[in-house]
Amino acid sequence: MSSEKKMNKAAAVRKYQAENPNAKPKDVAVAVGCDVTYVYLVNSKERNKKSKVTRGQEVLRQELTQHDKLIAEKDKIIAGMEKLLQEASHHNHILQNEVGRLNIVIQWLEGRLRGTSV
Repeated sequence: MSSEKKMNKAAAVRKYQAENPNAKPKDVAVAVGCDVTYVYLVNSKERNKKSKVTRGQEVLRQELTQHDKLIAEKDKIIAGMEKLLQEASHHNHILQNEVGRLNIVIQWLEGRLRGTSV
């Protein structure tokens, strides 16, 4: 029964603080009907729950951040390469047309040299 009471008091402290975020611990204690040290204890436990990040998690986050940066850089490089490829393809098409025209001129000149026309 006493742990049930404690849970209710802790829940009451958290609820009052959520509804009154600017309330001082003394005000919370008076409103809920507990000791000020109990309010500090509840707050301390809440902070510890929120801030438990292991060294491994921190290293993993750093690695993932670095990995994301590398992927973003590679994506930029790939986008640039795709643009260059499109430009090269366009220029290749133009050059193929020019080669076709030059072949026609060469055939015409060869025909003239032989005395025949195409």
